[in-house]
Amino acid sequence: NNYILLFNGSQQFIEENNELVYDGWNFDAYKKIKVAVRNKIKNQTIKIVKRLQSLGYRGIGGVDYIVKQNHVYFMEINPRFQASSEELDKKLIENKLPSIFEINYLSFYDEKKFIKVSKKIESLIKD
Repeated sequence: NNYILLFNGSQQFIEENNELVYDGWNFDAYKKIKVAVRNKIKNQTIKIVKRLQSLGYRGIGGVDYIVKQNHVYFMEINPRFQASSEELDKKLIENKLPSIFEINYLSFYDEKKFIKVSKKIESLIKD
């Protein structure tokens, strides 16, 4: 009900060198964003997620932003698995952790195990 598990962000490239391209889950590129900007994104996401929780929302989702010249603009909330879910799932399984789908299930049906797994994941995440 009150626990939030945030995975590291990923960067979507929509335009590169004045051409329309799409790369929906670039975790390495996200790490190159200035720490202050990533902190803005993280803090805003936590506010949004807490509000969603207060409305009864549970489970996986994504929050998208546009970053331009170190300014962070909220774009949308996606209450579903994201393009990045596949890559996250691979990393979880490689680390012998439950899949992203299992974690989503736990958020609904076994909050104690969800929190235990979340804390283990958080100890491995380095943003």
